Amino acid sequence: MYRLYIMNKDNQTTENCDEKSSGNILKMDIPLWWIPLAGIALSLLFFLLGYLGSYSRFCELIVNFRVQYALTAFVCSVIFLFIRKRRRYAVPGFMVFLVISGTLFPFYIPPEPSKEPQNLIRIMHINVHTESSGYTRVADIVLKNHPDILVLEEVDSKWMNELASLKNYFRYVKYDVREDNFGIALFSVYVPETCEVRTSKSGLVPYIYANFALPRTKPFTVFALHTLPPVTQAGYSGRNEMLSEIAGEIRKNGGMSTVLIGDFNLTPWSVFFSRLEQESGLRNSQKGFGIQPSWPVTPPFLRIPIDHCLVSPEINVLKRSIGGEVGSDHFPLILDLQI
Repeated sequence: MYRLYIMNKDNQTTENCDEKSSGNILKMDIPLWWIPLAGIALSLLFFLLGYLGSYSRFCELIVNFRVQYALTAFVCSVIFLFIRKRRRYAVPGFMVFLVISGTLFPFYIPPEPSKEPQNLIRIMHINVHTESSGYTRVADIVLKNHPDILVLEEVDSKWMNELASLKNYFRYVKYDVREDNFGIALFSVYVPETCEVRTSKSGLVPYIYANFALPRTKPFTVFALHTLPPVTQAGYSGRNEMLSEIAGEIRKNGGMSTVLIGDFNLTPWSVFFSRLEQESGLRNSQKGFGIQPSWPVTPPFLRIPIDHCLVSPEINVLKRSIGGEVGSDHFPLILDLQI
């Protein structure tokens, strides 16, 4: 136990004073088993508060760490198994773990394989982090994975100059260079029918819209975006409005096969992620491949999945993986799609 001594008005501890003295305050004993109990209680509390993300930016931020809450509840429950007189607390702890884990389990259910022969497109996404100087590492991992379509975010003029060698591999490049962490670029081995850099009316940041009509695939559209981070109220509102705006653009696409990829600055457990799926008609490519955290690189125990790819229901996701470190605070995202 921790024993807490409160000083009285004469700078004497209550241990050495007459208990009836007017200057004494209570002596408190704090049991160590309160710590795992608090861990279980807070895990449940934060998990439930996460459902209020549409009403509170604080609740929207804490929803991101659902995996960490599940692990905390599990570890604290195991600790109670070794405290003989407190083992009963392991039961509610494991119940909290199971409740939270139940919302994570669907990500591990493999999707049904496609029965129709379709053609493969490899798409890769990297938030390179403007301040990073990992130019060679980014170029190396791109050329190693030979994607058909590459989306880079947070590119400034120096990044585009340093990655000029990629133009020897990709036939087409479209970009909007910015110095405010919202530069964006699309590289492709195929020339799209149309490709535009558009500016979000709500977030006031660029995103890319590209249409592809290839001989070996069905026509498809790619939306690449990087939303504002919700660290301020303005960023929170701008991000949510931009996602709603993009969902509207996808609906206008008339049912064309669509890939939406980028740094969304939210996790799949956010109410706004669910709204994006519902409003756009797209599905999360992560389902069936497990939780794949992409940010931050360090510290590992705080990693959360905020880099995403959503696809139309008819697009089959054959492979989805997180690449290695490239000097950024994000990991690359790599997908093989049958379109």
